Amino acid sequence: MTYTKPGLLALVSFTPAHYNKSMNKRIFSLVLLLVVTVSGPIHAQGVGKMSRAVSSAVTKGVAQKVTKTVTRTQWTRPLIPTNSPVSKSVFRAFPKGNPNGLIFSGFVFKTTHNGQEEIFGVIAQHAASSQNDFGTLGKTFTARITQGNNTIDIPAEIVKMTSPSMLDIALVKFRPEDEPLLTPLTLAKQDPSLEEPLQVVGFGNGQLSRLTDSPLRENSMISLRFPMTGERWDWPGLCGSPVLNNAGEVVGTFTGVARKSFSPLANLPQTGLTISSDKPPFIGYATKNSYLQTLVSAFHREIEGSTFPLILGGEKIIELEEDEFVAIVILRNENEQIIFFKKDVRKKFPYSALVEQLPNARYIELYIDHVWWNGQTLVEGSCLVNGMRHVVYDLKTKQILPGSAVR
Repeated sequence: MTYTKPGLLALVSFTPAHYNKSMNKRIFSLVLLLVVTVSGPIHAQGVGKMSRAVSSAVTKGVAQKVTKTVTRTQWTRPLIPTNSPVSKSVFRAFPKGNPNGLIFSGFVFKTTHNGQEEIFGVIAQHAASSQNDFGTLGKTFTARITQGNNTIDIPAEIVKMTSPSMLDIALVKFRPEDEPLLTPLTLAKQDPSLEEPLQVVGFGNGQLSRLTDSPLRENSMISLRFPMTGERWDWPGLCGSPVLNNAGEVVGTFTGVARKSFSPLANLPQTGLTISSDKPPFIGYATKNSYLQTLVSAFHREIEGSTFPLILGGEKIIELEEDEFVAIVILRNENEQIIFFKKDVRKKFPYSALVEQLPNARYIELYIDHVWWNGQTLVEGSCLVNGMRHVVYDLKTKQILPGSAVR
């Protein structure tokens, strides 16, 4: 049997047992959700892009229940640094030599590798300058930290990247001589439970801000999701902020906001937000801190622990390297006919739309690309089919078909 692909893939055909091995080659050398929602988060820096968020309505019955609940979340801005010990662990991130430009958030955390404590930083990946987004940070940038009543600017460097469409976090390293100035946070050893109150501390519009007591509503493969409060024009710059549990431990990295209804499994009557029937609440997204460990393992060039699984419909399809993302996804039925086709995946993997078609699918076909630095900006993929990793997964036999280009 032979598959023929439309549009971009029209010139490529394959037989499931005999794939073109050239698919496994990368054209460019490396320099450097999965479960997501119906719509991926709109980056908190992009207030002007809020119109892209999903605006599907909450049903009247659910909305009536929600409006009767008591608001628990609180928004504090500006936050006096002395009122939050976390203020010593978060930093403003801005391009070198341009402290008056767009400000992003980041934070410092500690972990242990081979018995030795290490300090790293993290920012949202979309804060990096790229061809497809509004980020401004280069591979090296300036981190402004708080020391008592003073602020100090230190150099920082992105050492591991992920795709904004997948994990959307970047691992940061500082000079050894600057590490004594840093106050790292501790990573939580487990995910928070549903309804557990979370807090976000970071720089909203350049001012230290805090969202408190926001209960966890959804826990997906990649992200934690919780209600947002305050005014949306106060949120730009929050991406990269730590999301903390009551013990002050990091459970995730804040990566964006979307306007949408929570899933029916998210315990809506206790959402803690007052909303109208035609206006879903804003939801905050945070990439879980387990993926920070993935980047640390990749930084140390460890094989084990340096990849993350792509899971669709409860099935693990393949392991992705930290800098990889799915650029093209196709579903085919038993008769090899295309029932779902999505190319040029740049913002968020179309998980929900894809899962709706999974019951009718036999094959999942993936073209996997990677992000890399071109010297000035983050480039998301080669845009060449023969430069991508090509995988076809048989949902019936639950295996990757022989000949797929798999490392």
